[in-house]
Amino acid sequence: VIKKRAAVYPEVIDKPPGSVVLVLSPHPDDDVIGCGGALYKHHLAGDEITTVYLTDGRKGDPTFSSEQELVKERQREAGMAAGIIGIDHLVFLTHRDQELTKSKKTTAEMVKLLEDIKPDIVYIPFFLDNHPDHFAVNEIFVAACKQTVCKFECYAYEVWTSLVPNRVVDISEHIQRKVDAIREHKTQVKHADYAEKMKGLNAYRSITVSDASYVEAYFCCTPQEYIKLFEMK
Repeated sequence: VIKKRAAVYPEVIDKPPGSVVLVLSPHPDDDVIGCGGALYKHHLAGDEITTVYLTDGRKGDPTFSSEQELVKERQREAGMAAGIIGIDHLVFLTHRDQELTKSKKTTAEMVKLLEDIKPDIVYIPFFLDNHPDHFAVNEIFVAACKQTVCKFECYAYEVWTSLVPNRVVDISEHIQRKVDAIREHKTQVKHADYAEKMKGLNAYRSITVSDASYVEAYFCCTPQEYIKLFEMK
């Protein structure tokens, strides 16, 4: 006899808890692509949001005049997108795009960020996200978590690779704001319509939420649980 397995759906939440928000963004667009809708909900609630861009994005547009000028332009684009979403503070660490690695320097930077900001919640690209810089962010984050006693919740988001979520956030009312923020990254969307593609993903993610049209999917856990999962990869 084969027993049917009951469906287990992720928990639907209005907004992730916490009023001090830290977003780890490998490049100057991953924050709004992966979690722009939830971040806008944080903004509406009066939460304080800091995005840290770990790389400079210099490889994001090979048709641009120069890498140095592209770095400046991508920082400008990030500022424009942040204004639409309501991100309060932008930190540009300017490590070279596609060359991010875990080191004493990058780990120390992350420890300092966690200890200075003291976040209630940290958004991070899921460690199985299929991009080397995204994976490197996770290596650095895990190493830093082992060196600090800060308490917060991890909310892993998806950009290049879908994850198995245990939380979803209804962003139906704010999907156009997220789309507008993504489209401010003009150097990126001229090569691929990330806004429309992520809108499609967010629409698909609403499949288990009867009264929502667009949701963002997350894997939520404690730092200790995240470390264990990362080390099992």
